[in-house]
Amino acid sequence: MKGLSYVVGQNGENIALQIDLKNHDQQLSEYIEDLLDLLEIEARKGEGTISWEQAKQELDEKGLK
Repeated sequence: MKGLSYVVGQNGENIALQIDLKNHDQQLSEYIEDLLDLLEIEARKGEGTISWEQAKQELDEKGLK
């Protein structure tokens, strides 16, 4: 794909991807956004969860509802 290039490590393996942001199109922009969302999800895997009702109550208590 135009505007993409790999950074190659000492052993010849691809270790990073460079994106020319001046030449990316809308579809690539959406893929990047999706990738960042997936990275955020992965980083938060070990966090606990709360119910939707509890989340609404906490937002209401903070005046954010």
